[in-house]
Amino acid sequence: MADISMRAKLRGLKNTNGAPLFKADLQGSTQYALDGSPMNFPNNGAFDKFKALMISGDFSQLVYAIRQDITILRLSCLQKALCRIRTVLLRM
Repeated sequence: MADISMRAKLRGLKNTNGAPLFKADLQGSTQYALDGSPMNFPNNGAFDKFKALMISGDFSQLVYAIRQDITILRLSCLQKALCRIRTVLLRM
């Protein structure tokens, strides 16, 4: 997966024999391939070119995690709780 601007940068890549590494195949399941690996260029704004230009790898081996919800106390609730604690301590 890569930013759309990477297509122009990859077009000139060649191996040691002079064969192009980046190929456009309009008849295959994906339109573009880099050294035989399929490439996608999303146009929907999902890829941020300011963070990375390309992500490559064996996505069948991809492992990811989703964080559980984090509870954040609002400041007003925290202040009320501290006031209750102070009140209890003062009564002792």
